[in-house]
Order: sequence, then C-alpha cells, then structure tokens
Amino acid sequence: MSLAFTNENEAPQQWDRRGLPGWTYSSEAMFDLEKRELFHTHWQIAGHISDVAKPGDYLTFDIGEERALVIRGDDGVIRAFNNLCRHRGARVAPETQGHCKNALVCPFHGWVYNLDGTLRGASRPKSFGDLDKSQFGLKPMEVEIWLGFIFVRFRPGPQPPVAQLFSAYAIDLADYDLENHLPTTGFQTSVSPVNWKSVRDVDNE
Repeated sequence: MSLAFTNENEAPQQWDRRGLPGWTYSSEAMFDLEKRELFHTHWQIAGHISDVAKPGDYLTFDIGEERALVIRGDDGVIRAFNNLCRHRGARVAPETQGHCKNALVCPFHGWVYNLDGTLRGASRPKSFGDLDKSQFGLKPMEVEIWLGFIFVRFRPGPQPPVAQLFSAYAIDLADYDLENHLPTTGFQTSVSPVNWKSVRDVDNE
C-alpha cells in the first residue's frame, strides 16, 4: 500500500502503528543503512572528561566498522580521531582505555603520532621517499563536550551542535555539577546478540 502525507506535519491516514515490520530487526541491509545514516552521522557519547583527565590519557570505542580514539593532548585539549594508522589501517590504540607518555605508537609497523594526531615519524622513513608528514596525521573526527560528557561524530550529519541539541535539559542539569563527577568502580558491560532496536534474540526465533 502506498501512503502519502497530505501535510508534512501529518501522519498518513492508514499508518500501521503497531511497530516496525519484523524483517527490519534481522535485515543486514537495513542494519547497514542504520549504521551509515544514524550511527555514523549522529552524535555518539564516548565518555566523560574524567576518563581522559591527564595529557596522554585516551579511550577508544567502535561503532559498526568504525573506530574512534579520544585523547587529551599536551595542551589539555580533548580531540577525537579515527583509530586507524595511516599506514596499514591498524588500530593505533588497541586498548579500550589507557595512557601514553608523549606519543601514540602503532603496534603494527611502529608509526609514531603526537598527542594532537600529527605524524611524528614513520618507521623506515627512507622507504617512503619524500613523505609529507602534514598529510598523514590521524584523521580527525568531530568532538564536542557538553556538561563534561564527550560526544563524537564520525561524519558530518543532520544534528545541530550538542549544546543546542540538549539545550532544553541544560537548566535541569546545571545544579548537578556533572563536569566534576568521577566514575565509580565495578561498572560492567555485557554484549548480547540482538538488534539494537529490540531486546529479542533474533537469532533464536
């Protein structure tokens, strides 16, 4: 059935409101579309500023096939990059969280990056000829900090800046001093084989 909107603010007259069709919960094509148009182009919360409290502190996370690296530089600025070495695409930071003293060293072939993402040097530099280091730094990602929480975005998307997006909640949260909160110990996560839209185990149905 083809349903058309009579007005951009109106719902279709015969819209099935029972939920998404069952196939959307297990379709790989649908999931690929969601990753591309939702997860990669919308703000994702990466952590809290306390997670990268000192220069050299970093955290990483993956969404789909994308990899993110958040690190505090020597200048105190928090930046985000694709967690991919510009040489062979290995993870520059393989751990989920950690600290490096003054540089990131790719564990695969030893390329060295400064804490601001710029390339310090390639291993066996003579094999690369006249390498322009300024062109081979880590690929930057959009990063914004709101009330102490770090948000990143893999690609430019339709959402406004985080502060604007959550402006309606700023007054309610202002008294909680969220910027100065510290994490507790014993926090655990688990992974379940389910589609992000559902708590059902679609593989076992």
